[in-house]
Order: sequence, then structure tokens, then C-alpha cells
Amino acid sequence: MVDATQQDKAHNSSHKDEDINPVSHQHFSSEIKKLIDEAEDIRLARMREYEKRGFLSFSLGLFSVLAGACAFGWFFFVRLDLLLGILGLIAGVIPSYLLHQYKMRPLQQYERQHKMVFMPKLAKALGNLKYRPKSGIKIKMLGPARILPSFENYHAEDCLSGTYKGTKLILSEARMTHRKQAGHLVFDGVFILLQLSEERFTGQTIITADRHSAKRWQGKRWKDLQSFTVENGDLARIFDVYTDTPKEAENFAREEILERLKEISTEFDKSPLSISFYKKKYIFIMIPYDVDMFEPSNLYLPITTSSNAHRCKKEVDQILAIIDMLALYEPNVAKDKSLHLYT
Repeated sequence: MVDATQQDKAHNSSHKDEDINPVSHQHFSSEIKKLIDEAEDIRLARMREYEKRGFLSFSLGLFSVLAGACAFGWFFFVRLDLLLGILGLIAGVIPSYLLHQYKMRPLQQYERQHKMVFMPKLAKALGNLKYRPKSGIKIKMLGPARILPSFENYHAEDCLSGTYKGTKLILSEARMTHRKQAGHLVFDGVFILLQLSEERFTGQTIITADRHSAKRWQGKRWKDLQSFTVENGDLARIFDVYTDTPKEAENFAREEILERLKEISTEFDKSPLSISFYKKKYIFIMIPYDVDMFEPSNLYLPITTSSNAHRCKKEVDQILAIIDMLALYEPNVAKDKSLHLYT
């Protein structure tokens, strides 16, 4: 019999993030083509099954509803019994409802296969990343970054994670709703959290292209931060930098790093991204982007995940390059297994 300790070890092992192995664009394109072809075969098979079930459910459902209507007419107008008439009508509607559920099953299976089969393979093709469909970054890890909007509810999904030279990377889609306006989104996009293997800086530095929020927070949320001048005029027109440690900001706001952030922003339709270096070992990037990158395509449309996959590949490559440029690792640093960052 397996004891509790062994079960815990097995559980932790199954959730352990593996090392990210950057892959070439050519190799990735080849893998994506194979995955898309495989996904298309699944889509077409489910579409044919959906159409067959749709014809059957419509035919039998229509017959069932008509039979129920006839039963209602007989009992109500001939037998003058309203209760039996209503029961007859209900008896005719129930099979129609069950047949509708039967028809929808291929669509549900298609969506489930996309999340449970296609997405894990895509994550692996991205460089040995791990995929969690209903997970994300714990919100308590992000509050100290001081770049989140005021929100009521937080929802995360489609989480990709791995480690790169001792630095843990977590990427997920995220949505936040307004505190006072129910259902109104104050953020819809991508969250990225880097957890360094050990403490590497002492203060906090924020780089943002979201000048609207920066202006609102500068005298309140960021009152202890001072503006830092970006020397490159072109980049200064895109990014503002705020810090309580100007010496560290010199390293974080280097031209080559800002160029990488600019490229990430460009991949996401020039989204006004923000990045925060905080709590000595955390780096958080938030990218507004209202496209569901990893949802299955419409059952009647060809798979469209390829462009989103390539966008994600470029994003991961840029983040890994930033890690390299900041020298945020040591070759033989042991991985930190103690923190739990996921929801």
C-alpha cells in the first residue's frame, strides 16, 4: 500500500515544472504544422459527427414535440383535463431536450480534446513548457507589483510554466472585473511572472507604456517612487520608468531590454504593457490583449491557433532573452521548490 508521504511526492512530481529548452523557429514551425494537421483531423471528425447527430436530433425532436402538442390538445380539448394535457406536453419536450444534449456532445468533446490533448503538446513544442488549463498565478503574488488595476474578481486560465536556468516562468491569460460595474473588464490579457532563484535586487522599479494609469498612480500608489529618465528618445516616447533605487533602474531600463519589451508589445498589437521588479526576486509583466489565444476554433472553421502559437513563441523567446541580458541566473543554482505560485 502507498503511504501518504509517497502519495504527496507523486503529486508534487506530477506538477513539477521542467527546464525550458528554447527551440528554433524552423523546428517550432514544423511541430506546429504537425499539431495543426492533427487538430484538423479531430475537428473534421467531430464536425461530421455533430452534423449526423444534429439531423437525427432535429427529426426525432420535432416528432417528439409534435406528439406532445397532440397529447396536450387531446387531453385538454377532448378530455377537458388540463393537468394531463400539460404532462403530455412536458413528456414531448423532455426527449427533445435530451436529444439536444446528445447533439452537443461532439462539440464538448472537441473543446475538451483541444485543452487536454492539443494544448499540452503545444506547450511542449514551445520549449518543454507545462500546460495547466484552469490554473494561473496566485493573486497574492501580484499585489506588491503595484501595477494591477483596482478589481473585484480575478480569473486565470491557459497557464504555461517552466524553469529557465534557475528562473521559474509562469504565463497565463487573465481577466479582472470592475469593483463597482458588474461584469465590466478592467483587464483582459496576459500575465507573466518570473521568480528568481534567489534575491537579486533591493528596491522596486516599474517600467510602463500605460501612461494613463501611470499618471493616475504617480502621486498615490507610487508616491515613494521617482521618475527615471530613459536616455533613448524613441524608447522614452513609449516607456516611463519609476523607481526607488535609481542605480538598479539603470540596469533594468537599459536600451536593449526596453527594445525587447517594445518587441513584445508589438507582437500584441502595440499593447501598453507594464513590468515591475519587486520583492527582491520577482518580475511581473502584464500585457493587455483581448484575444483568447488558446481557445479552440469554431467547429466549422479551420484551426486558427497557428498565428497565436507563433506569437506566444516570440513572447517566450523575448522573455528568455531578458533573463539572459539581466544575468538573473547562476549556472548551478538549485531550484526553489518551496513556493506555491499557482491558483
